[in-house]
Amino acid sequence: MSKSSYSYMVVGILALLAVGWRSNISMFYHHLMNLYGIDSVTQVAAFVVISSGIGIFASSVFGALYDKKGPSTLLVVGAIAQLASGTLVLFMRSRPWSEAVWYWYLSAIAYGFVFSAVATSVNPAVISSLPSRPQLAIAAAQSGSYMALALWSPIITYLLTKTDPFYTFFTASLVTTSVTLLCAVAYRGMAPSKQRALEVGSDPASRRAYFTMLIPIFLVATSSIMVISYLAPIISEIYESSGVSSEEAMTVYTPAVIGVAGILQTAGGFFWGFIATRIGILKTVLTLYVTQSASSYAVSIVSHASAWPAVLALLVRLFAFGGEPVVHMSIVPALFGNKNVGKLIGLQISVVMLSSIVGPALGGLTRDVTKTYLSTVASSALLTTVAIAFLLVASRVMRKSYFLKQQRTQLGGSVSMSLSKTPNRGY
Repeated sequence: MSKSSYSYMVVGILALLAVGWRSNISMFYHHLMNLYGIDSVTQVAAFVVISSGIGIFASSVFGALYDKKGPSTLLVVGAIAQLASGTLVLFMRSRPWSEAVWYWYLSAIAYGFVFSAVATSVNPAVISSLPSRPQLAIAAAQSGSYMALALWSPIITYLLTKTDPFYTFFTASLVTTSVTLLCAVAYRGMAPSKQRALEVGSDPASRRAYFTMLIPIFLVATSSIMVISYLAPIISEIYESSGVSSEEAMTVYTPAVIGVAGILQTAGGFFWGFIATRIGILKTVLTLYVTQSASSYAVSIVSHASAWPAVLALLVRLFAFGGEPVVHMSIVPALFGNKNVGKLIGLQISVVMLSSIVGPALGGLTRDVTKTYLSTVASSALLTTVAIAFLLVASRVMRKSYFLKQQRTQLGGSVSMSLSKTPNRGY
């Protein structure tokens, strides 16, 4: 790995570490609901739905922009949007919910550009900086997102106890803005990859191969986001079911478990990235999905009996989630090459953004109907099972696709090697 490749990877980690506090957004729900006397979590969780809706369109546009301009411009856009998002939440203070809700939703709109700008700039950038080992590059970059879960959880908990959710949100936004601007300066002058590859869309087989894979990606991402969006109250409810007080569960056990989860997700990113280099990308995706489904079922089964086995199963689920973006984004360079990597990953992120709308909405609706957050884990397990079925269909399409045969003959290097396995042993 060259010095410049190492530097670009570190910058990517820092950018995702800064913006990764969004993974703890569910920690704000309980405080806002109590502050405004709201019984339905769906109104508050709509923040994620709205921001993801913006991200659906922004990710595709930003991905194409990356292929033309590189990452620096996108990071500047993300920094400006983050500052706007935090400022709008600050305006909620001392206003009734009937007024504050509109600032909350406007902040969500602004934040929709933040994650899309950072994700569609950092991930293609690190792939381009280390094209021979895309799984390692993505795992390293994503470790920033996972470490953010461990880093930001105690910080947000402390700020919420010392101030209020408005100043806490603004402080996190201000830190993210500053770090993102510094990363934009570091990435200045970096050009996108021009590696030759067979372009998706150049023939019907390539389009079918790529878009078929987006179906299970959407389903399992929805499943995961259902859990992540309500992670804090899910953990709290597990402990409350075992006799722990609500305050102790939320202020002591929940931050501790979230911190451990962040560490495990970091390890999971590297673990699943390594597995992909050993058994092939599609076999890795299947193994990952099975692990996610089984652990979610385990949480649902044992959660009312004892806290520690339920938390252990939940941590396994989050360990598997750590590999999800790594193996999903590795599909692009491994099967389709690095040409237009920004556009292809942008489309994939758009699909994930769509799941970020469906996931919180479905999870919130499930909770409001059943009056328990643990029901979202059960629903997540069912959705992952459906994703496995679609993945098997997608893998069959990929094996039979003329596109893959063309890849074997037209592409060299690591891409050809990743496709050289026989159909029975491959994916």
